[in-house]
Amino acid sequence: MAQAAWPAWAVIFGGDDLKHFAVLNNWHKEQPRTRFEAALEKSGLPYRIYQTNAGEFPDPSDVMGVFVGASVAGAYDAEPWIAREHDVLKTLADAGVPMLGLCFGSQIL
Repeated sequence: MAQAAWPAWAVIFGGDDLKHFAVLNNWHKEQPRTRFEAALEKSGLPYRIYQTNAGEFPDPSDVMGVFVGASVAGAYDAEPWIAREHDVLKTLADAGVPMLGLCFGSQIL
């Protein structure tokens, strides 16, 4: 039986055991699609957007990279979702997962 032909990035990021790229959307309301999300879509990389302030967070073992987006909140505000995001990001950092943050995302990283 022939093996599936994976794109070159699939070999780099795990082949058959492909993980996804996580976008942590920290906005409190719906926002238009960002240029970063458009670039991810164009790249063909599998990705998922998580609404963190609604309690959605990735399983760190399923993630190949993370973009931590902006928020109206501060990185050290006393919000339960922010405390959880700190914990998730620490776990990802300890696992060596590449991360990029913008605005709030830079503060929390």
